[in-house]
Amino acid sequence: MKGIHFFQIACFIVLVFCAISNACAASQYTHEQWKEILAIGEDKDYTIGAALTLTIEPDQYFRNPGDEIVLSGILKGIFGPLSGSDIVIERRNSSSEVTYLNTSTDESGIYGITDILTEPGIYSYQATYRPDQEINTNIMKSERLEITCIQSDSTTFFEPDERHPGTGNQKASDSDKEEEIIVQLTSNTTEFISGQDISFSGQVSIKENPIAYAKVSLVPEVGLSCTGEPVLYQTRKDGTMNATFHLTAPDPLFFSLHYQKNRNEPEYLSDTVFLVPSDTGMNPPPRIVHPSETIDVFIDNTSVQSLQNITLYGWYCKKEGEPGFLSTLDLVWYNFGGKVWDQYQNSSKILTNRYGFFECMVPAPFTPGMYVLAVKREGNLTTPTVYSNVLPLTVTPLDEESDEVMDVLESSPRQILINAAPVPARVLEEGTISLILSGFDSIDADTLHLLIYSSTNSIDWNLYDEISPVIPSEEITIPFLPEKEGYLYFKATADNHDGVTIHSPILVIPVIK
Repeated sequence: MKGIHFFQIACFIVLVFCAISNACAASQYTHEQWKEILAIGEDKDYTIGAALTLTIEPDQYFRNPGDEIVLSGILKGIFGPLSGSDIVIERRNSSSEVTYLNTSTDESGIYGITDILTEPGIYSYQATYRPDQEINTNIMKSERLEITCIQSDSTTFFEPDERHPGTGNQKASDSDKEEEIIVQLTSNTTEFISGQDISFSGQVSIKENPIAYAKVSLVPEVGLSCTGEPVLYQTRKDGTMNATFHLTAPDPLFFSLHYQKNRNEPEYLSDTVFLVPSDTGMNPPPRIVHPSETIDVFIDNTSVQSLQNITLYGWYCKKEGEPGFLSTLDLVWYNFGGKVWDQYQNSSKILTNRYGFFECMVPAPFTPGMYVLAVKREGNLTTPTVYSNVLPLTVTPLDEESDEVMDVLESSPRQILINAAPVPARVLEEGTISLILSGFDSIDADTLHLLIYSSTNSIDWNLYDEISPVIPSEEITIPFLPEKEGYLYFKATADNHDGVTIHSPILVIPVIK
């Protein structure tokens, strides 16, 4: 009985505290006024539950010398805003010079101060608040934000022959010349639009004979001193390899293909592929300097029609706040059970720029519905995989009576469109899977080989059907017969004439009685 009585009293106290907290949070009273109203003594800590924010306006990462920015934020606790509080903003620049900007909060707990960007370089800002109370000596800090000040004409263009002169062969001695190992790398363009994907083709040969299954690495660079991490590939039987990347402005990029048979043998490089952005790309929001490895991702539109382009962008932050420059990321999506599926659609790897920013433009799925997207950084034996925040995406159907459907299909990149009817399916009632290979050309038509896989758990996959040859843009229908309630999963793959494998989205079919 005493236990029940104690429980009732405890619940009452919690309810009262919650009611007071809600009232305080919505109130315009300052913490000093709440202290008088509630008759709280001087020994109480009024910063419990308080938060200090910082924003930069304009909300843009790239700025020019002479620009004025506004640093503002709010200091608020569970008893309302903390007015009359001194705020110190720590300002750092590329030369590690530290200055401090002093301001204070108004009656609403809001503070604001301006700053002038005097010279090119990276600037970071963090607001701090030291409570004027002996009971609490902890300093409150906002997130650290970073922006970059650049000259409008600061992008330097380097000619390829200034970087890796020669024929693309590097040998350690005259005896190695007899091997005549040649490493080649080409791209499908010399310019790129920020966010779109660019294709690379490479080949390794010796005395004009291909080196099959050779380990090679594609190395990106910016300028003369910023080299990214090597991206590993393996040549096919004919000594060739292919790679695609979503590239990010505003700097020109350099790529070279490296081959080294063994660690103690010479390394061979291709000539450098030089790519220039045709636009400056978007001006992203300030970068949050996280203390741990983090990916922040945003989306330009959370509701689109089938196959319409969507753009995802964001920041990759390494440990201790360092920008993840020239790093590779993958766009992934989740199923209804919260499990992460494979790479999103036919999206390529995403390459960050020298500041750790990335931009990725991909077509939305063909099948209408709700999707959940994320960006990941693949781990290895020593580091875990890092995932970004998740983003919802709603895909609505195109107006089938208009010509827009065919226009989208004809202009879309190579992809496999997959759909089903009816949805949901019913047990022991036959349904139909429809597939269309979009964006393929006449050269592909002679070699297209379509493989369809099925699964009951989205983890274990079995070959369901095999179709060859396949005529692009013609609909293929395949029957299926559900045997029990739950979910059925289907996906398809096809190889084009370049040997690149195209993956369809994973089709999820709910099955009911």
